[in-house]
Amino acid sequence: MSHIDTYDGATWVYTFGPGSFMTVLFVILAIASVIGFLAMMTRHENHAYAAMLAHEPVEPGPAVEGEPQAY
Repeated sequence: MSHIDTYDGATWVYTFGPGSFMTVLFVILAIASVIGFLAMMTRHENHAYAAMLAHEPVEPGPAVEGEPQAY
């Protein structure tokens, strides 16, 4: 008799094994999070480099070292 067959009378045993819906869902959410992060980072960096080349402040507020003064 296998230990898998004896769950002390339990009729349902919930596992989080490979191929389960929640495992697939978490993998999809993790991949979407990484892709979203990379897209937002790329968007910000493109904006920042374009602003620096145009000698404009990258973000509102006081200038930091290396940025032009905001007028």
